[in-house]
Amino acid sequence: MKKEIIKIDEVVSSPLNLYKYELTGISEGKTVYIQANVHGAEVQGNAVIYKLIEKLKNISFSGKIIFVPQANPYGIGQKAGTYTHGRFNPVTGDNWNRMYIDFFKLDKGAGKINLDQFVLEHGHKSEEEIVSLYKDLIAQKVSEYRDFHMAYGPNENKNVFIKLQELASQADIVLDLHTAPVGTRYIYSPEYLRDKCVDINFAHYIIIPNEFGGAMDEATFNPWIKLYDKLKEKGRVLTHLFEAYTVELGGEEYISMSDAEDDADNILNLLSARGVLNDYKSTVTKPKMHFCPLKDYKMYRAPHAGLVEYHVGPGQEFKANDLLATLYRFDRLEDLEASKTEIRANTRGIVINHIPTSNVKMGMDLIECFTYLD
Repeated sequence: MKKEIIKIDEVVSSPLNLYKYELTGISEGKTVYIQANVHGAEVQGNAVIYKLIEKLKNISFSGKIIFVPQANPYGIGQKAGTYTHGRFNPVTGDNWNRMYIDFFKLDKGAGKINLDQFVLEHGHKSEEEIVSLYKDLIAQKVSEYRDFHMAYGPNENKNVFIKLQELASQADIVLDLHTAPVGTRYIYSPEYLRDKCVDINFAHYIIIPNEFGGAMDEATFNPWIKLYDKLKEKGRVLTHLFEAYTVELGGEEYISMSDAEDDADNILNLLSARGVLNDYKSTVTKPKMHFCPLKDYKMYRAPHAGLVEYHVGPGQEFKANDLLATLYRFDRLEDLEASKTEIRANTRGIVINHIPTSNVKMGMDLIECFTYLD
């Protein structure tokens, strides 16, 4: 295993580093890139990386597998008391997982990818050459973006994420490991991978548009979708299929090596299905699977301030009008019935996650759900 230490930030005079671990297989093959902990409190992915490395010591594989645990050292260090913040940049307020670049909205010379030019120059070449050249082009454009903006100094919002996007540029499969606040396990999958994402073997799948939205999965699959579409316009269809998913691994602020064992097996199931692993026999049991388009992934919010009690847990199904939560306020205790508000389901669905606190303000996010109108 090859280890690389990459300085990406510093506090006062102390460096903040990324730690990249690269495993090389017995023969050429796909490149897999797996990162974890972009949001400071979402730590379970690090345990999964630990288990994957442990298991891969005894599994023959092809190609390369790259791991970047604790991928945002700045966010990991954002503590307030015992709680880890680390979801937003404390200086700018921006979500750390919306900092990646869209190559197609940049200016020429500042990282923009010109697909017409690429297809004109390389569209007639072999598929292997096209894929290799396009990976190199993505890496070049990340570097071009960095160089263009460096004249005025590094952007603290972008610096680490430009590097992460560059590290993922040579990959065929990208997995960005996250967690919910208090949640079940679920996947964000683009529409074009609807039939492929099930090999991760989770029960819950949010199907998102094939578009750029600022997150790592979108930032990495977006260039490939555009290339596939452009080549198809010219009558060329590639068999190469780039895959990228956001993988949500339960709740934040804790790790479970026991759960990580299962999570790693599910990821190995995906890698086996893609031909990365050699002679690997998966032992996972397929769960009942549920799918929800992003437009039907709904959030229940607090109608007023108070203390909320949740009645339906992550992964549990509910029917229309079921009681999801009760919100209590303590300025009306002379009338106990008036002091509580029931939050009932508008449709049938499945609770995917809820926030980790009972102390809420009016309008705060409470519960995220798959919703179904039938």
